[in-house]
Amino acid sequence: MSIAGNPAQSSLTPSNRRPIPLQVRPDLKIERIDYQGVAYWVVKEPVALKYYRLQTEQYEVLFLLDGKRSLEEVRDELLRILPTVRLQMSDIQHLITDLHEKGLVHSNRMGQGAALLKQKKDNFRKKVWQTLRSLLYLRLPGWDPERTLTFLDPIAGWLFKPWGLIVMTMFCVASW
Repeated sequence: MSIAGNPAQSSLTPSNRRPIPLQVRPDLKIERIDYQGVAYWVVKEPVALKYYRLQTEQYEVLFLLDGKRSLEEVRDELLRILPTVRLQMSDIQHLITDLHEKGLVHSNRMGQGAALLKQKKDNFRKKVWQTLRSLLYLRLPGWDPERTLTFLDPIAGWLFKPWGLIVMTMFCVASW
Protein backbone atom coordinates (compact mmCIF):
# COMPACT_ATOMS: atom_id res chain seq x y z
CA MET A 1 0.00 0.00 0.00
CA SER A 2 1.35 3.42 -0.86
CA ILE A 3 1.87 6.19 1.64
CA ALA A 4 -0.56 8.46 -0.21
CA GLY A 5 -3.31 5.84 0.08
CA ASN A 6 -3.02 5.43 3.84
CA PRO A 7 -3.92 8.53 5.89
CA ALA A 8 -2.11 7.22 8.96
CA GLN A 9 1.09 6.81 6.97
CA SER A 10 0.80 10.20 5.22
CA SER A 11 0.73 11.99 8.58
CA LEU A 12 4.11 10.41 9.30
CA THR A 13 5.65 11.95 6.20
CA PRO A 14 8.23 14.59 7.14
CA SER A 15 6.99 18.14 6.61
CA ASN A 16 9.71 18.91 4.07
CA ARG A 17 8.30 16.12 1.84
CA ARG A 18 4.66 17.19 2.04
CA PRO A 19 3.26 19.44 -0.69
CA ILE A 20 3.35 23.13 0.16
CA PRO A 21 -0.29 24.24 -0.09
CA LEU A 22 0.55 27.63 -1.61
CA GLN A 23 0.21 28.89 -5.17
CA VAL A 24 1.25 32.11 -6.86
CA ARG A 25 -1.66 34.49 -7.31
CA PRO A 26 -2.73 34.66 -10.96
CA ASP A 27 -3.57 38.39 -10.85
CA LEU A 28 -0.03 39.61 -10.12
CA LYS A 29 1.68 41.87 -12.66
CA ILE A 30 5.42 41.23 -12.94
CA GLU A 31 8.15 43.19 -14.70
CA ARG A 32 11.89 42.55 -14.83
CA ILE A 33 14.09 45.58 -14.18
CA ASP A 34 17.82 46.16 -13.91
CA TYR A 35 18.83 48.32 -10.98
CA GLN A 36 22.51 49.17 -10.48
CA GLY A 37 23.50 46.27 -12.71
CA VAL A 38 21.44 43.68 -10.81
CA ALA A 39 18.27 42.06 -12.15
CA TYR A 40 15.18 42.43 -9.98
CA TRP A 41 11.56 41.52 -10.46
CA VAL A 42 8.93 44.14 -9.59
CA VAL A 43 5.62 42.59 -8.60
CA LYS A 44 2.45 44.68 -8.51
CA GLU A 45 -0.15 43.38 -6.09
CA PRO A 46 -3.32 44.79 -7.69
CA VAL A 47 -5.72 44.48 -4.75
CA ALA A 48 -3.69 46.49 -2.22
CA LEU A 49 -1.87 48.43 -4.97
CA LYS A 50 1.50 47.61 -3.48
CA TYR A 51 4.74 46.98 -5.30
CA TYR A 52 7.43 44.55 -4.22
CA ARG A 53 10.95 44.22 -5.57
CA LEU A 54 12.06 40.59 -5.57
CA GLN A 55 15.52 39.21 -6.07
CA THR A 56 15.98 36.37 -8.55
CA GLU A 57 15.87 33.69 -5.81
CA GLN A 58 12.59 35.07 -4.44
CA TYR A 59 11.11 35.26 -7.93
CA GLU A 60 12.06 31.67 -8.75
CA VAL A 61 10.67 30.38 -5.45
CA LEU A 62 7.45 32.32 -6.11
CA PHE A 63 6.88 30.49 -9.38
CA LEU A 64 7.94 27.11 -8.02
CA LEU A 65 5.00 27.24 -5.61
CA ASP A 66 2.28 25.38 -7.48
CA GLY A 67 0.54 23.62 -4.58
CA LYS A 68 2.08 20.26 -5.51
CA ARG A 69 5.80 20.59 -4.83
CA SER A 70 7.30 19.82 -1.45
CA LEU A 71 9.97 21.90 0.25
CA GLU A 72 12.65 19.45 -0.89
CA GLU A 73 11.41 19.59 -4.47
CA VAL A 74 11.44 23.39 -4.39
CA ARG A 75 15.01 23.34 -3.06
CA ASP A 76 16.18 20.81 -5.67
CA GLU A 77 14.54 22.71 -8.53
CA LEU A 78 15.98 26.00 -7.26
CA LEU A 79 19.46 24.43 -7.18
CA ARG A 80 18.94 23.23 -10.75
CA ILE A 81 17.81 26.69 -11.96
CA LEU A 82 20.35 28.68 -9.92
CA PRO A 83 23.37 26.41 -9.34
CA THR A 84 25.49 29.17 -7.79
CA VAL A 85 22.96 29.89 -5.05
CA ARG A 86 23.15 27.62 -2.02
CA LEU A 87 20.09 27.89 0.19
CA GLN A 88 19.26 25.81 3.23
CA MET A 89 15.75 24.50 3.89
CA SER A 90 15.27 27.19 6.54
CA ASP A 91 16.19 29.90 4.00
CA ILE A 92 13.56 28.60 1.59
CA GLN A 93 11.00 28.45 4.40
CA HIS A 94 11.74 32.10 5.23
CA LEU A 95 11.37 33.05 1.56
CA ILE A 96 8.00 31.30 1.36
CA THR A 97 6.82 32.87 4.61
CA ASP A 98 7.84 36.30 3.33
CA LEU A 99 5.95 35.76 0.06
CA HIS A 100 2.86 34.66 2.01
CA GLU A 101 3.01 37.66 4.36
CA LYS A 102 3.27 39.99 1.36
CA GLY A 103 0.15 38.38 -0.09
CA LEU A 104 1.83 37.16 -3.28
CA VAL A 105 0.75 33.55 -2.76
CA HIS A 106 -2.52 32.06 -1.59
CA SER A 107 -3.74 28.77 -0.21
CA ASN A 108 -6.84 26.84 -1.18
CA ARG A 109 -7.04 25.13 2.20
CA MET A 110 -10.04 25.64 4.43
CA GLY A 111 -9.75 27.96 7.42
CA GLN A 112 -7.46 30.55 5.83
CA GLY A 113 -10.04 33.34 6.05
CA ALA A 114 -10.03 33.59 9.84
CA ALA A 115 -6.23 33.68 10.01
CA LEU A 116 -6.00 36.31 7.26
CA LEU A 117 -8.69 38.43 8.94
CA LYS A 118 -6.83 38.26 12.26
CA GLN A 119 -3.58 39.25 10.52
CA LYS A 120 -5.32 42.18 8.81
CA LYS A 121 -6.81 43.38 12.11
CA ASP A 122 -3.44 43.10 13.83
CA ASN A 123 -1.74 45.08 11.06
CA PHE A 124 -4.48 47.74 11.19
CA ARG A 125 -4.19 47.98 14.99
CA LYS A 126 -0.41 48.38 14.75
CA LYS A 127 -0.79 51.06 12.08
CA VAL A 128 -3.34 53.02 14.15
CA TRP A 129 -1.19 52.75 17.28
CA GLN A 130 1.87 53.91 15.36
CA THR A 131 -0.09 56.88 13.98
CA LEU A 132 -1.34 57.84 17.44
CA ARG A 133 2.18 57.66 18.84
CA SER A 134 3.49 59.96 16.16
CA LEU A 135 0.83 62.67 15.90
CA LEU A 136 3.49 65.37 15.96
CA TYR A 137 5.19 63.86 12.96
CA LEU A 138 2.71 64.14 10.13
CA ARG A 139 3.84 63.32 6.63
CA LEU A 140 1.74 64.68 3.85
CA PRO A 141 2.95 63.62 0.43
CA GLY A 142 3.44 66.44 -2.04
CA TRP A 143 3.28 69.21 0.57
CA ASP A 144 6.32 71.24 1.57
CA PRO A 145 5.71 72.76 5.04
CA GLU A 146 8.45 75.37 4.66
CA ARG A 147 6.25 77.91 2.83
CA THR A 148 3.37 77.48 5.29
CA LEU A 149 5.63 77.86 8.31
CA THR A 150 7.30 80.91 6.80
CA PHE A 151 3.85 82.44 6.28
CA LEU A 152 2.66 81.60 9.83
CA ASP A 153 5.81 82.77 11.62
CA PRO A 154 4.98 86.51 11.64
CA ILE A 155 1.35 85.79 12.59
CA ALA A 156 1.72 83.16 15.35
CA GLY A 157 5.45 83.05 16.02
CA TRP A 158 5.05 85.23 19.13
CA LEU A 159 3.20 82.34 20.83
CA PHE A 160 6.48 80.45 21.06
CA LYS A 161 8.57 83.32 22.45
CA PRO A 162 9.26 83.31 26.23
CA TRP A 163 6.81 86.14 26.94
CA GLY A 164 4.12 84.40 24.83
CA LEU A 165 4.52 81.22 26.86
CA ILE A 166 4.25 83.26 30.08
CA VAL A 167 1.00 84.87 28.88
CA MET A 168 -0.47 81.46 27.93
CA THR A 169 0.56 80.02 31.30
CA MET A 170 -1.12 82.95 33.09
CA PHE A 171 -4.34 82.32 31.14
CA CYS A 172 -4.26 78.64 32.08
CA VAL A 173 -3.66 79.40 35.77
CA ALA A 174 -6.40 82.06 35.77
CA SER A 175 -8.92 79.63 34.27
CA TRP A 176 -8.61 77.28 37.27
